[in-house]
Amino acid sequence: MSGLSLGMKVERLVRFLNGVSSRRVMKALGPFGFGPARLEEGWDHVRKQSAARLMLDDTVTESTEVAAVDAWENKWYPIIEAALFRHAPNVHKKVFLNMARTDGLEALIAVRELVRRLDEVAAAPDAESVAATAVLAERGVTAAVREEAKSLLAAAEAPKNDASDDDIDAARAAIDAAEQALWAYYLEWSTIARTAIKDRKLLRSLGFLARKSASGEEEIVDDAAPSGVSASPSGPAGGALPVTEPGV
Repeated sequence: MSGLSLGMKVERLVRFLNGVSSRRVMKALGPFGFGPARLEEGWDHVRKQSAARLMLDDTVTESTEVAAVDAWENKWYPIIEAALFRHAPNVHKKVFLNMARTDGLEALIAVRELVRRLDEVAAAPDAESVAATAVLAERGVTAAVREEAKSLLAAAEAPKNDASDDDIDAARAAIDAAEQALWAYYLEWSTIARTAIKDRKLLRSLGFLARKSASGEEEIVDDAAPSGVSASPSGPAGGALPVTEPGV
């Protein structure tokens, strides 16, 4: 799996599906087997992911505990990000790689990963990590605050009276399976689309133009690449590629 969070993967797929439904994109991908049935398959992956998350929602404790994790994230995430960005930029890059603010059940995943990374920084012996940990402590993000997050996560994930460990395991397995299927679909069709389509407007509508290079050229920024796919002007894997004219 890529380093992207579940929410980021779903967001990319939804944006891709909204863009790919246009007549011009459909025409460009038609020779590769993409049509209404494949479009519906994509939306089905989104629905299954939502259903799997609702299944987990039914097995964790009431939303007050989840809201407490969400509140921890809302309070500390911006403080951690701002402090590290200014005082320890290299540590900031490591801690916030493919991270994003979340809410609801997704906060459980994001906060767990954020705290894990902060624990790694706190345990690292290099000078920048030591300095970063000290700065965070000055801002209030102490070891006790990290432990508070872990306690909140444990409370939020504790089973309800009517939910067994098997129920929770099954719900998490369903989420993992739905995520893998969703991302495999996205990787296949986004790779094909980036290879077949050169028109800037269409690529932008599919979510593939996310930033500009130092020279000012628009670039394709990859989310991930299937194993064994290498970078080339005709394929998206491995890095950002300049987008050239003309159209499809």
